[in-house]
Amino acid sequence: QDRFKESILNVDSAPSVVLSRVPPENKEHKDGQPSTTRTLGSMLQFGFVFATGRCGTMHLSKVFSEALNEADAFITHQTEDDNLPTKLFVDRYYREIVSNSSSYDEFQKRAVEFVRKNRLPWYLSKLTKNHRAHARHQAKLKDRVSEDISKEYRTKFVYTGHLPSAFGLSEALISELPGKVSILRVRRERIALALSLMALGPENEDSWSYPWVKDDGTKIGKLAPGSSFGPRTSLRWFPTPWDAHVLLKPKSVADWNRLNRFQKYLWYVDDMECRWQALLNTLESNTSKYADKVQVMEVDLETLGQISFRQAIKS
Repeated sequence: QDRFKESILNVDSAPSVVLSRVPPENKEHKDGQPSTTRTLGSMLQFGFVFATGRCGTMHLSKVFSEALNEADAFITHQTEDDNLPTKLFVDRYYREIVSNSSSYDEFQKRAVEFVRKNRLPWYLSKLTKNHRAHARHQAKLKDRVSEDISKEYRTKFVYTGHLPSAFGLSEALISELPGKVSILRVRRERIALALSLMALGPENEDSWSYPWVKDDGTKIGKLAPGSSFGPRTSLRWFPTPWDAHVLLKPKSVADWNRLNRFQKYLWYVDDMECRWQALLNTLESNTSKYADKVQVMEVDLETLGQISFRQAIKS
């Protein structure tokens, strides 16, 4: 149980299935005296879950909330903004990026920009204990700060929801966030998972039920960012087979339409696994770049059921 919790809460102790363990930081100056300062960015730790949803991720946020001191960590299941409801945030940002990107490369460029200009500032705001500290440090992640920065900043940000991974942000988060990044891959038996996802609501709320493409597979114009609640905000928070970041693309609209609803949810489950394997390949191909920054761990929901989550897993 302790190892599981530490996997996403403390990257220095996390078991890695891809990269080498993070070496302890050298805290000495050139003159051999202990250092009492580090860069603000190097002190931050970010944890994310890579999952489809319906994998116990809401329970994970409760477990981490119990395990971590609120004074040192911000934990959320799927809060994305201080003012926008999540369903509107998904429509305005996530869907706009994946739908309007004409290629995977264009999507990755837009994802990086989105993380830099939108996600990182918001994440940092959640780690700030007071506005004065935020104004002083938010744009100075490379500045050296005292080790007692904890008086002004939380150092851990933990997001247990599926949205960043479902909409393809994982690689951009890894490359753009400062400090350490831990990713916990949570799987569930694929048949049970597809059935659970399908049971979330009626078919007309499936993310692919909206008319995203014409019969020939071309997009129906550019998707205008959502500014209010409408038909798209009632859709499930999952990608569609026409989005730029998905890897298991159907050959045609006709082929997709021949699938029944259960098969379409199996497609979503399998595409997430395909994208996870692609992310692992990216990390392994860039070991020199990410070895000291990224830690990953893979677990199955069925295995987690053997871990005592006390009241959190029962609620």
